[in-house]
Amino acid sequence: MTAGLSSIALFAPAIASNAVFSFRRASKGVDAIEENPIYGMMNMDLAAGQTLKAAKATSDMVQVSDKAAGETFKSAEQAIKNMANEGKFLKGVGKVVQFTADNINPIICATSGVKVLYSDDKADALARESLALTTMFTAESAAKKFLGMPLTKKIDGKKVTVARDSLYCQNPFLKEQASAIKDYCATKKLFNKISLKPVPGMLKGLAFVMASITGYQLGSNIADKLLGEQSA
Repeated sequence: MTAGLSSIALFAPAIASNAVFSFRRASKGVDAIEENPIYGMMNMDLAAGQTLKAAKATSDMVQVSDKAAGETFKSAEQAIKNMANEGKFLKGVGKVVQFTADNINPIICATSGVKVLYSDDKADALARESLALTTMFTAESAAKKFLGMPLTKKIDGKKVTVARDSLYCQNPFLKEQASAIKDYCATKKLFNKISLKPVPGMLKGLAFVMASITGYQLGSNIADKLLGEQSA
């Protein structure tokens, strides 16, 4: 049970955050596909990469906490790989999406660059995007440390997810409240069927998403103050 809880705490934040990010990116891609096809497709690629990251985190979590279910996920992943290898096009798409999943932030910056290039006022768009991305990445960095979002590191050439201490745990009150929530969710089930064990990790992931969105919006608001309201 301890191993199961540890794996859920480790991977649930990534599952929740990437699921929300992928949905938002897919929406941006659909909205932009006619007016700016390249920007739209790059957003769709980001959505696919974030979906892949969420799926990988789900697979890793299940394999650690539930061996039988883990084998099922392994088989599903292998089936997808086999299908992708059947054609050059699918194989190429798979490589692009995998690269995106491994390099989300640089691809986000590149996508914003394409948005700027296709803007009528490139200098204005560059200033706005730079401010928004700067505050977004700053907010994300602060949130990762405060929430204790897991880290992905390369160990012996292999990427692994490792736990990180939360800054909020340095506050006795917040630490006590977080422990109470974890203990409650560890023993409860929704409708007596669905375990609530992933809820604390999911909440952490959603808090990270909110920090990211708030950071981007803050930069946009600062740009509006400095440069004036952006025309629709």
